Amino acid sequence: MKRNIVGILLLSFCLILLGTGCRKSIPVTQYGSTVPYSGKTLDNSAQQEKKDRVKAAIVDAGSKLGWIMQPVNESTIEGTLHARSHTTVVVITYDVASYIITYKDSINLNYKNGKIHPQYRNWVMNLQKHIDIELS
Repeated sequence: MKRNIVGILLLSFCLILLGTGCRKSIPVTQYGSTVPYSGKTLDNSAQQEKKDRVKAAIVDAGSKLGWIMQPVNESTIEGTLHARSHTTVVVITYDVASYIITYKDSINLNYKNGKIHPQYRNWVMNLQKHIDIELS
């Protein structure tokens, strides 16, 4: 009887470990949003000012979340997040109307054939949410 209980407990423990340790990969998708629109037609200097505000919102949001945000050119920022032994790198392209977050690279997130560990989605969706907050 005692031996059966120990066996059941051991089996239960093993099943719990298997269930928590093996997360299914998810497809890598792009994330992004539109930039709130004021309703006015913008001249060139106003467009540049708005684009600068979009860039600042992206950099500020990422930095507050621990991302390293590096401008690549006038319309692109590369974001890198280090979390424990994991690293993810995204490219964020933007203009006055919208931004898009695209997967670039990762370490220890099991990227293969367009699929990745589900934590990637959590990190990127959190980044998107905070960019939207900064833009509003």
